[in-house]
Amino acid sequence: AVIRPGIGTLSDVLAPQGRPFTFSSGNSYEMSHNASVLSKTGLGENCDNPFSAFEQALDYVQNRKQIINQGRLCANLKMDGVSETAEAIVKRALSK
Repeated sequence: AVIRPGIGTLSDVLAPQGRPFTFSSGNSYEMSHNASVLSKTGLGENCDNPFSAFEQALDYVQNRKQIINQGRLCANLKMDGVSETAEAIVKRALSK
């Protein structure tokens, strides 16, 4: 997926084991941070612009080994962050 890496969009791409090819204007901390984390973890690509992201995505869809590896990486993700956050808040409130 060629996207701006907002958390909701990233979740939508990673949940079905897709690979994000991200770009942003650079003046959004969230977008820059998310793109950096994706790149460092190997879960996605941080691209300079939408055209570069599109070119890299075209190369990716023709590489079966990369697609299989993306599935392995995504299989280890916990996709229920909302529930985990709620549990952490409740645990913290109960410990006071």
